[in-house]
Amino acid sequence: YATGPVHGVQLTGGAHPGRLVVGVNAETWDGTRVTANHAALVVSDDGGEHWRTGATDTWPVAADGTFRQKPSELTLTERADGALLVSGREENGTDLGHRTQALSRDGGDTFAASFRALPDLYAPQVQGAVLRLGDRTLLSVPADPDRRRTMTVRSSWDGGASWDSVDRGTVVTRDWSGYSDLVSVDDDTVGLLYEGGASDARDEIRFARFT
Repeated sequence: YATGPVHGVQLTGGAHPGRLVVGVNAETWDGTRVTANHAALVVSDDGGEHWRTGATDTWPVAADGTFRQKPSELTLTERADGALLVSGREENGTDLGHRTQALSRDGGDTFAASFRALPDLYAPQVQGAVLRLGDRTLLSVPADPDRRRTMTVRSSWDGGASWDSVDRGTVVTRDWSGYSDLVSVDDDTVGLLYEGGASDARDEIRFARFT
């Protein structure tokens, strides 16, 4: 299992208020090759003392090494309707696009459906972060579809069903940029922690505030 690298959530509503939920990804190995990719949520109902695996989505890997999806580096947020929006990095699958997402409607116990690739959400192969801000959901991820640069924050006003196009997102920097995380600093301010640099995305760890 690999966790994060991004924040988890503590549920505020639904049947499991107070539950901690974190995204993970894993692979099945038969001793000679990877046979399946797994995206999952792990949950705790006792403040983190004990954890168990909840929702799991499995994608078989063919003998030739091909697969449709490999959702990984999962980021999640609790929507206004109580559902969990789970967004992930997609890498080297036959489904088009570099972002994929799913919903859990039971507090992380199951996924409502398999992950769905988002070919129109332009991003390179990189981790991203989601954060709910009232009726708005934010996504931080570089906007260049091929290279890790142009860190951008995009918005969804329908719980992740659709996202701002690249030209409508807020560009944080046009430098090289990579992994990121979002946090609500206060009622009016959001913080963005991200990798960035003039010559390489890993040159610096930067922090930006915006309202």
